Amino acid sequence: MLGMLPKLTQARWACLLFICQASFAHGVVTSVQPIACSQIVADMGPFYRWPKANPGMVAPVNIVWKYPKYQSPLRSSFTGKSIQIDIPADFGEHAGFHLGTSGKPKNTDEEYRLARVELRKPAQAYAGLGQQLSHVMEMVLVHKQHNGKHWANIILPFQVSTSGADMDIINPIVDGTKLPRRIGESGYVMASAVNKMILSPAFENATFNEFWGKAPVAGCNKKDVDVRFFMRTDTLSLGVDTFQQMSTALENAPNQQPVQPAEATWIVGSCSGADPAAPCVPRKAQDMQAKLKNLEQFQTRAITQQRDKKSNS
Repeated sequence: MLGMLPKLTQARWACLLFICQASFAHGVVTSVQPIACSQIVADMGPFYRWPKANPGMVAPVNIVWKYPKYQSPLRSSFTGKSIQIDIPADFGEHAGFHLGTSGKPKNTDEEYRLARVELRKPAQAYAGLGQQLSHVMEMVLVHKQHNGKHWANIILPFQVSTSGADMDIINPIVDGTKLPRRIGESGYVMASAVNKMILSPAFENATFNEFWGKAPVAGCNKKDVDVRFFMRTDTLSLGVDTFQQMSTALENAPNQQPVQPAEATWIVGSCSGADPAAPCVPRKAQDMQAKLKNLEQFQTRAITQQRDKKSNS
């Protein structure tokens, strides 16, 4: 039986050689695509400069979120730009959001499921041009549309806080963990019983700037996908020790220049989807025309008062 193995191997090589020769003879050269190009997962996307919120453009829907607490180990790796945390499908199926006006999604509401978490440094501001929102770290929550082909990336900004009353949602994920620091290096976060992932504080009473953009497929440079980007309008807190740990892990990540977001962005409110029967009333847009008219009237009065003072002096 063992003596037949070399002959079988030789036959397989001959068959493979025949296939290759036939392909070249007919002028057909097939290239092997990476698995990532067929099993699509969106990348975390560009390092956007924070947009300036327009109070006159408010979306007629909310981010209706539901992110259960998670306490099992999660695989992490260093991508060269971020610490990537893979989300298992059984958790992702129950974690995410829909865009709607009630706790229970309608058939027409877009639904998104959490697929990946990325921790990264923010973009380095242009010389003489700061960020619209000053922050030191970012978390990108990558979501796949449940009832469609699109993606949604929620970008959360973090600023260092020394107040013990502020909640740091990154610390319970990475505390006590040796984070990967080189490309190809991997490990696990949340490896102990005290570690946990609690994302809900990032959405409570929060607003986001929303716009459409593109992101490459992770691990596949030849494809990109349509992505809704949601950028939180104010910062979350990050502890000093957590910032030091993350800075050390990301010290080999190159600085990135900020990318300008879309000119027109929408303000989107948030609402907990814990109660399916609860209403989620969208925020109201400010009447910018009325505000402009009031400012013009104020300016006219100020000019009149200034002229009266000059004439009486």
